[in-house]
Amino acid sequence: MRVYLNEQGVTVPERSTVLDVVRLVDPGLADQVVAGNAVCTDGRSVTCAPGDVLTAGSILRVRISARHPGRDPDAHA
Repeated sequence: MRVYLNEQGVTVPERSTVLDVVRLVDPGLADQVVAGNAVCTDGRSVTCAPGDVLTAGSILRVRISARHPGRDPDAHA
């Protein structure tokens, strides 16, 4: 089936997850997703989990988060 990640078309097997697609396109970015440093959203900008199963034509965007997991956003560096 065909899905799209950051505007790049990718052919993946049926029942592929968000993480499967990211790992196929960019293994380093997949590591960031697993670590919680990158956020996955669908075509409507709704956050999706790495384990979510995709359907044909799914549109994904992954971006590196400016916030670090486990860090208090109000703490001073």
